[in-house]
Amino acid sequence: MLETAFETLLKLPHIRVVRVKQTTSGDYIVTLESTLQKTTCRKCKRTIDAFHSVDTWIMLQHLPICGSRVFIRLQPKRFRCPYCSDGPTTTQELPWYRPRGQYTKAYEEYLLMQCVNSTITDVSIKERLGYDAIEGLIDHYIAATIDWNDFDTLEVLGIDEIALKKGHRSYAAVVTTRQAQGRIRLLAVLPDRTKATVLAFFRHIPYRLRRTVTSVCSDMYEGYLAAIQEIFGADAVVIDRFHVAQHYHEAADDLRKQEMARLKGERKQREYELLKGVMWYFRKKPAELEPDEEDVLECLFSAAPQLRRAYQFREDLTAIFDTAWTCLLKDPG
Repeated sequence: MLETAFETLLKLPHIRVVRVKQTTSGDYIVTLESTLQKTTCRKCKRTIDAFHSVDTWIMLQHLPICGSRVFIRLQPKRFRCPYCSDGPTTTQELPWYRPRGQYTKAYEEYLLMQCVNSTITDVSIKERLGYDAIEGLIDHYIAATIDWNDFDTLEVLGIDEIALKKGHRSYAAVVTTRQAQGRIRLLAVLPDRTKATVLAFFRHIPYRLRRTVTSVCSDMYEGYLAAIQEIFGADAVVIDRFHVAQHYHEAADDLRKQEMARLKGERKQREYELLKGVMWYFRKKPAELEPDEEDVLECLFSAAPQLRRAYQFREDLTAIFDTAWTCLLKDPG
């Protein structure tokens, strides 16, 4: 059944899918209900299970499925407290969304991670959301407190930034942890990326969790690296592969520019014209090259042997990054 399939795809606890409808625009509207038959009284904080009624419908946007937007419809349950003298009612709050929020927590974290190495404007266009909505979400997470009791270990931390305004040096820092089975969980959004702010956050991590951190992955920004070394030591620093790859790709490309300038001065115009389009071919992976593109590259490499070596070194490094850790451990050679 479609409803059963969506219960699996949504990955939300304590729910039963009642109905799934697809709109003419391709969006999914998923109506569901809570399977929990209790909540906590808002006054006395005791567990109560005397069902009273349901609230008005709420609509929450969830993670996309197969490129289609997903919206969840839910009527939260209300329970009456038998312990308080005035018998107040309390609306049940499920753990996967914030009261009065517009999105599930999973979608909120997804949006924040989409902002990394991008801009709020770009993400708002891609996700068809208002700029103010995403900016408000970032502000909420900056002010939010972390429940450290949700974590037994941290092990691998990651830190990166969100560009708050395009063309301005205004950033928020996003801190994540990689859990078992590779799941990434958002820890915090910091108001800026200065060493002092990052250092204060690291010191805020309870000691029982701080001692479980084995590595912290970041870019080459000096503020991050200094904060990591001060709290976790130099051995914990891991530069993320995106920025390492960016540097060695740029180095290979710089050599290409130098060699092309040399060949332009040494070769006849007709010979030099044979290398037309070589920049794009040089930047491609070998497996993606067409036969005629391979021929052009071979002409270049014959005239500039150093470039052949740079090209091969670049691909060898990328192959290392693309090799699973388990393979490396099994085959040290």
